[in-house]
Amino acid sequence: MEVKRITVKWDTVCAPPKEGGMGLRKLKDINNSCLMKMAWGILQKDGEWAQYMTGKYTARNGTWTRSKTSSIWPGIRKGI
Repeated sequence: MEVKRITVKWDTVCAPPKEGGMGLRKLKDINNSCLMKMAWGILQKDGEWAQYMTGKYTARNGTWTRSKTSSIWPGIRKGI
């Protein structure tokens, strides 16, 4: 017996069940919300992690630096 694979658009999968989807959240939206939460923590100086990030990514004049990057820093900078 041959198995057939059916492809479905990601927008369809993420649609609410009432509209025929599975109600999954889009990964881009989840990622953005996590990055915004990190940005908020940095701006609120919430904990040691925020102090570390502030110390690492701010210049001496107090502005946010672009020269040092990590895998998440560009996304956090968009939120700030």
